[in-house]
Amino acid sequence: MNENQYNKHLELKKNILKSKNIKEAGFTLVYQPKINLENKHVISWEVLSRWEHKKYGFISPIEFIKIIKELEMEYQFDIYVLEEVYEDISTINGDSNTYSINISTNTLKIKNIDKEIIDITKRYNINPKNITFEVVETSDIESYDLITDTINNLNNIGFSISIDDFGTGYSSYYRLCNMKFNEIKIPKEFLPTDTTDKERKIKVLKSIVDMAKSLECKVVIEGIETIENHKLAKMLEIDYAQGFLYSHPISFEEYLNLMANE
Repeated sequence: MNENQYNKHLELKKNILKSKNIKEAGFTLVYQPKINLENKHVISWEVLSRWEHKKYGFISPIEFIKIIKELEMEYQFDIYVLEEVYEDISTINGDSNTYSINISTNTLKIKNIDKEIIDITKRYNINPKNITFEVVETSDIESYDLITDTINNLNNIGFSISIDDFGTGYSSYYRLCNMKFNEIKIPKEFLPTDTTDKERKIKVLKSIVDMAKSLECKVVIEGIETIENHKLAKMLEIDYAQGFLYSHPISFEEYLNLMANE
């Protein structure tokens, strides 16, 4: 990180700290569809965070999530996103769509966070069956038992659980033995990028899909940007996909217009 990048990083941190809340700092939400590979129908929407800064413009999620972690504000951020999503979708009469929301393991470590999530869900009159929590993998297994209990409690209430970025943390297979989950998300890094790694990556992908199906679990693959990748995912019998080939993330207003024109 050079001096300019460092100064920018410090300024962004100060902007968040000076704001009364996460929303005031300038964060917004966008919606990206998950596509059923069998018929290309939209089966769900993932809610993603974006930050358009007044001075620096678009701040990448990788950059601002790093700042959120450094500030130890993951809980505040996750609750902000949850309430913003609920506020959005509670305005849609007769909404039967399902939505995926990212949640950090640091938030899931908090005692009684499952009860707080349930209370917020009831307050907005949201059906837990319409919500999937995507849990980002981490190599940090501190408080693993507490996190697992929280996830299992949420799953028992009716929330679906997805293991995001599956395969990027060394504890992946250990978690499968104890955690109740409904979905595995494979990151785009597993997709072949050239002919030299194609055969090997396809074998790895197939092994993940076979394992997931044996556990009666759905599989989502991210980062589909080409027809070739779409055909590969379908050939491997992956259930769902996300990526720019189908749709870029869109604003809630664009999402509403899309729903109105269906």
